[in-house]
Amino acid sequence: MGRTRPTALVLVALVGCSMGRERPSNLILVSVDTLRADHLSCYGSALVSTPAIDRVAREGIVFENATTVAPTTLPAHASLLTGVTPLQHWVHDNVGFRLRDDIPTLASTLKDAGFRTGGFVGSFVLDRRFGLGRGFDVYSEEIPETESGLRERRGEEVLDEALSWIGAGDEPFFAFVHFFDPHRPYDPPAPFHPGTEDPQARYRGEVVYVDSLVGQLLAFLDSNGLSDSTVVAVTADHGESLGEHGEDTHGLFLYQSTLHVPLLLRGPSIPEGKRVRELVRIVDVVPTVLEALSVEAPSGLEGVSFLSASGEARIQDVEAYAETFVPRLHFGWSELTSLRRGNWKFVLAPRAELYDLDSDPEETRNLVESEASVVQEMEDELGRLKGAEDVRAGPVDERTLGSLRALGYLAGEGAASSRVAAAELADPKDRVDVYREILEVSVVREPSPELVERLEAVLKLDPRNPRALQLGGSLLLDLGRPKEAFEWFARMGDESFEGVFGQGRALLELGDHGNAKDRFERARKIDPSAASVSSRLASIAKAEGDLEGYERSLREAIELEPNASRYRALADFLLSSGREAELVSLTREWIGPDAAAASAYARGQLLVSQENFEGALVELDRALGLSPDDDEIELALANTLSRLGRFEEALTRYRSILARTPCYSGALLNAGAGYERLGRVEEAIRSYETAIRCDSSYASAYRNLGAALARKGELRRALDALRKARELMPDDREVAAAVLELESLLR
Repeated sequence: MGRTRPTALVLVALVGCSMGRERPSNLILVSVDTLRADHLSCYGSALVSTPAIDRVAREGIVFENATTVAPTTLPAHASLLTGVTPLQHWVHDNVGFRLRDDIPTLASTLKDAGFRTGGFVGSFVLDRRFGLGRGFDVYSEEIPETESGLRERRGEEVLDEALSWIGAGDEPFFAFVHFFDPHRPYDPPAPFHPGTEDPQARYRGEVVYVDSLVGQLLAFLDSNGLSDSTVVAVTADHGESLGEHGEDTHGLFLYQSTLHVPLLLRGPSIPEGKRVRELVRIVDVVPTVLEALSVEAPSGLEGVSFLSASGEARIQDVEAYAETFVPRLHFGWSELTSLRRGNWKFVLAPRAELYDLDSDPEETRNLVESEASVVQEMEDELGRLKGAEDVRAGPVDERTLGSLRALGYLAGEGAASSRVAAAELADPKDRVDVYREILEVSVVREPSPELVERLEAVLKLDPRNPRALQLGGSLLLDLGRPKEAFEWFARMGDESFEGVFGQGRALLELGDHGNAKDRFERARKIDPSAASVSSRLASIAKAEGDLEGYERSLREAIELEPNASRYRALADFLLSSGREAELVSLTREWIGPDAAAASAYARGQLLVSQENFEGALVELDRALGLSPDDDEIELALANTLSRLGRFEEALTRYRSILARTPCYSGALLNAGAGYERLGRVEEAIRSYETAIRCDSSYASAYRNLGAALARKGELRRALDALRKARELMPDDREVAAAVLELESLLR
């Protein structure tokens, strides 16, 4: 770090054939998310065989004692790619932070030096919106949601893109390759899957899978004559606790299970077969690889090069800072910071910790009481490093928050005010059981009363825990219990955006539009950038018949966070208002990754309104190609096929939607109508009945069910369905007349 105490210098002489090699002209930086160093055979693992990474070790340097700055993906990668710690780049968590625009990155430095630059990432958490894409000619991070909502992709997809890009040019290149696979949930593909539910065995399977990808990468370099001109660096952002110290995953603590990372470096002009025991840090990677490439490093780096230009490995005596703000930002507990110096590791917490890693590598003996002078010295140094920076998460748009939550990241706002001193907050060590329970509940996809009961038990231990309250309120809403949900959200306080916004959602479900509007307005004052607030205000205005207010709020939401669903809602509104020319003009101005699909959807719906169904099919098919698996677009396409009388094709589309979203009401209703047009009344009835099971207040489903049953001759059942439809839609004269007719027939 820039504020280190360089007291000693260790020089490692080069051996073997590396002295005669030319300096390299290319760089590949491989980052394996959540990879423990001790789960590689070159680091001594007896449980895992990793021959490809072992080859990098044999042909280069293994740094046995490398450490990260944070046990979380975005802050660690921000340091890996900039050479500075969170104290400078200000990225303290995966949620609500973005890399400072004035911090040079490895990609921007190499791009300025004439390199092609390509980044290929496996998870949404490294999306370009968080600032890491700066300096890359190509930054491939467009990752569609899976059925579970996860925004990640297999390493083989990442590698295929990276190799294709590497092979497409002749200039010197820098490729950043990020494999997310060892991150929870552990689900390695065959043949790497162990065939068991044991999480540690599955984790090891992910590690072996990633090693096979590194093997493919090395084979590609060999076969394309690139091995002798390319530096390959392999590292990780952080490790995984795997149950040590009571933590299953990572982020809560600063123990070696998550801070110790592998770091290997191979390439021309780099020593072969060397193992370095001295402490190095991931902030040292940027200056080191720039040294290897003979590219001048930018000023202001906290990291130092551990290679010299004269053909030696140079290891400086450094100290290593690390932090985790997950406890404060996610759970309202104290953050943790640590300082590593030689064999000593100090963790600043409400109950501080000091370990001698030489004699106690598993950190089981806290020496705070017996080594008071060491504690005081390291605590003073930590205080000087940290300064008085105010760490708080910024606003997060709804789509980003949903994607990150699907990956297991829970926060959406500062759970504990930065004005509250860490010493006044709970020590994470005292909340391990609470942490594990919240994490387990958060990854369950299907809501259930049992999950609410588990969170109630959590709140008995930690009554003000914001994540438990937020999760419980959302679960209660999903379970159709909005009154109870309101109470949970209210306990989060009137300064909590998620609490106030949740109250508004609950009131909306209760039909209390006036008070819901009040809560949403309060949420807007807390976070004026929250597009979700404007969306909810738009829905209230629409329900109240305030079309002017609906359009105004919808446009506000689009301005704050453009996305396909809002664009589509505006398109449908303008079409229904007869403002076709305005819609055509607006679609040319739409921006964002979904804009092209939304524009094609709008053109398709415009053509539908003009009864040009064939032309509409072309546009809607284009829209679906741009946004695969989009239910609304596919529904519009299916409906258009129905209007052309192509019912079998339409039914294929409806079934496609229902395979993804079994309770999609519009698809169930229209599929039922399609079955009827083909004379398949029983299937139509089943479709309507499914719609009613999904939504017992779906009036149109009762109406269609009643009509289908009447045509089948089941008049008593038909009358029951139509009476329910009349109850739900009392102003519908046709339904009322049908009820009277059936009642007359059944007297």
